[in-house]
Amino acid sequence: MRAALQVLRRAPRLRHQSTAAAQKTVDDAFLASLEALATTSQSPDVRKLHGDDESHHEPIPPEVVAFPESTEEVAAILKLCNEQSIAVVPYGAGTSLEGHIQASRGGV
Repeated sequence: MRAALQVLRRAPRLRHQSTAAAQKTVDDAFLASLEALATTSQSPDVRKLHGDDESHHEPIPPEVVAFPESTEEVAAILKLCNEQSIAVVPYGAGTSLEGHIQASRGGV
């Protein structure tokens, strides 16, 4: 246990660029790269569905919705979003009561 803690203490600290100013919006080049990885939709109805939940908050839809069909596709999408500093909001059944799925910073 002590050895593991020592390794963690020596490891460099990760600095995440998660501020609103650091997040970028989806552009045509990103969208083309994303579409090469998985099926996507920018339909207003699909986007609204994926930005709305059971909370009392107004829906905040993502800029684009991706429909990965495998773990590999999920990994590739997350890698692309990380490289481009695009926000990612995971979506399950849309039953959140606290607004977890709202895309307050846009993204996928």
